[in-house]
Amino acid sequence: MTKRSLFLSLLMIFASAMTHADELVQIWQSPDKGVTHYLELESIQRNSELVVMSRIVNYLPPYLRRINRRTYASQRIITEFDCKKMQLRQLSAHWHEGELGSGAILNQENRPDVWEVATHDVFTEPLWKIACDPQP
Repeated sequence: MTKRSLFLSLLMIFASAMTHADELVQIWQSPDKGVTHYLELESIQRNSELVVMSRIVNYLPPYLRRINRRTYASQRIITEFDCKKMQLRQLSAHWHEGELGSGAILNQENRPDVWEVATHDVFTEPLWKIACDPQP
């Protein structure tokens, strides 16, 4: 690989990462910044009272986690919100080797959970507001 093609490849990777980062909104971060939750803006889908959105949980050392004896740096979690009934359920989760949902998928769960009564904790409160608050 020539220096020029290597440079162009790295430039494309960097540009792709920058584009993805522009679509992420931080919704929570641990005090030491080792764990951060992001909402993927492009993932929001509305269908009447049902809203589906994806968030990424990113882990930095020393908070990296393990699954199937392999280290993962992030999780992508897709959640469905029922604004009328005030319920939510996880539709899927993917554990990624790299940060911000990148790299190999080390494990995945694609069976929707049962509906749960709304929880309003530091992780889900911002998601509820985006999903169910009246839009201007």
